[in-house]
Amino acid sequence: MSSKAARVITYYSKLIERWTKDFAKLIRIEQTLLSLPFACTGALLAGGILASYEKWLCVIVAIVSARTAGITLNRIIDFKYDSMNPRSGDQSLSLRRMRRSSGAFSMTVSIALLLYSSYSLNPLSVVLFPLVFLLTCVYPHVKRFTWASHFFLGLILACAPLGGWIGIRGSVDLPIAVFAGATMFWVAGFDVIYACQDHDFDREKGLCSIPIRFGVDNALNIALGFHAVTILLLLAAGVMLDMHSVYYIGVSVGAMILIYEHGLVVIDKRRYDSGFFVANTWFSIVLFVFTLAEKVAQGN
Repeated sequence: MSSKAARVITYYSKLIERWTKDFAKLIRIEQTLLSLPFACTGALLAGGILASYEKWLCVIVAIVSARTAGITLNRIIDFKYDSMNPRSGDQSLSLRRMRRSSGAFSMTVSIALLLYSSYSLNPLSVVLFPLVFLLTCVYPHVKRFTWASHFFLGLILACAPLGGWIGIRGSVDLPIAVFAGATMFWVAGFDVIYACQDHDFDREKGLCSIPIRFGVDNALNIALGFHAVTILLLLAAGVMLDMHSVYYIGVSVGAMILIYEHGLVVIDKRRYDSGFFVANTWFSIVLFVFTLAEKVAQGN
């Protein structure tokens, strides 16, 4: 290989590596651990432990693609605010390390993968695809006119367990609707906590949130109430699905994690971000692991 060819290969390798890092930072790829375990939990509750690996692969591709498309669209629409916000000013688009056209391209590819994986699962997944896409398009605008935007984000992420269930069973049933409701309140709760760190910026720019509407201290109490509802709905879903002790132990561990999260921000309000990500990632993973253990024990 000539030295010129080696330099070309090195140049493009570094270019691809830099783009990959910038894209991962753009979509905060590590936060996929928030939604993906919930989607897999929904699939498990639907009896997915006995499903083929092709179905599991399609469920995983659908959830990852949906999240990638959604957060990329959110970054593009919120580019102006993200560029001005000190907390989000280091994002790839804000720093001009990626063009919005690159983000739009990756979003288009993600939507195509979502549509293909939905088509590969069952007809209902395809029918619900436009609804998921519509929610994704509307969400970035909601916080411009209502403090209830936290529920809207919760509704979007509630599609993860719902999508996992539908991907396996091809139907919508009451137990998974209750479980999805738990997901919605969980997301709304941690999003309220997360929004507290943007209180001053959001007020200055005229954006809406529960911390802006009710104040930071009241918002933290509201978030705690949301998470209490989350645990109650998880317990109710377990009863409907005839779950046994392992599942309920998982819900109990999850409750302790949420209590720990709230303790973090009460003790030190500078830990909004760390409390949000670490605690909620563990909450999502713990619920999945204990549900998996329960289904293995039941053999279904």
